[in-house]
Amino acid sequence: MYYFVFLIGLIVLLLLPLAFRRKAVLVITLLTLFSGFRYGIGTDYFTYRNIFLRSRFINYSRSPYEFGFLFLNKSIASLTEQPVWLFIICAFLTALFAIVALRLLSEEFGWDFEASVFCYVALGHYFASFNITRQSLAVSIILFAFSQFAKNRKIASIILVLLASTIHSTAAIVLPFILLSRLKNRVFYPLFLAVSVLSLLSYERILSLISSFLPIYSDYVGTRYTSSGANMLNILPYIVLISSVFVFKKSLFDEEGIGFFMKSLFVGTVFSFFSLFGIAFSRIAVYFWISSVVVVPRFLKGFQKEEKPIMYLIVITTLIIYMTLYVSNYGDMIPYTTVFGLLS
Repeated sequence: MYYFVFLIGLIVLLLLPLAFRRKAVLVITLLTLFSGFRYGIGTDYFTYRNIFLRSRFINYSRSPYEFGFLFLNKSIASLTEQPVWLFIICAFLTALFAIVALRLLSEEFGWDFEASVFCYVALGHYFASFNITRQSLAVSIILFAFSQFAKNRKIASIILVLLASTIHSTAAIVLPFILLSRLKNRVFYPLFLAVSVLSLLSYERILSLISSFLPIYSDYVGTRYTSSGANMLNILPYIVLISSVFVFKKSLFDEEGIGFFMKSLFVGTVFSFFSLFGIAFSRIAVYFWISSVVVVPRFLKGFQKEEKPIMYLIVITTLIIYMTLYVSNYGDMIPYTTVFGLLS
């Protein structure tokens, strides 16, 4: 119930005839409040809460957590002892990077900013932050890095990827993608598929190597993250979107600017498929699946004026259904409760 009230409020806000700055501020505020004031929502909520409470006593050199994330915790803890502020500030930063990036990209490519924001929420990117709070912040920074790369600001995009890696080290995987994305399609796609297949065949060995360098992830080895597959619902949107583009707007693969996001989406689709063999792959896919908030609006923009109403209706209906299934099946998101309930 609360999720639908939130979605209706967001849609109304997006439809209001407001100047961008005012609308962006209101959207960021709404996203921040709904996420930041939640309580007990998400599988790792209390893990993050405990990290915050202990952060003042954790030494950087001995910490299993990334420097940037620990620094954020320590900075907030130096100002307040209330864990809710960690979630509020993480929610704010996640929304800020994402919304500013969407605005920059909508200006660059000329589609509706509102459509991008709706996709960001309905495709699960926003709600993922309820469960993977730390990684979702890194994903938002990556989206901002992509917006800089789209403007040909390569150094800025690389710096942002490195920044995201201090929040969640897995974000570093985006760096080779950015460097290789300049390759021609006929080289990039076969090369990536070959490397991906080899990675899948060497799955356990790679995980052991990663855990030896990053001890924090050693706890995942041998758990459901590496030994069991993801839900089919996880990969369905990837398949539908890639297939739709291939059938109706194949030219997007070669379109200047958008071609980069198609490559990203393809990479995300492959890693998402691999998540059927190990959930850990889905944690890699999220960095590339974020490109869907660019591809979907561009996909819709390409239809003729008389075709757009029916296409928008189909897409919006499908996304709302998907969001409903996502919220219902994704780690302890129902029922929605807030910190205000603790006061009663």
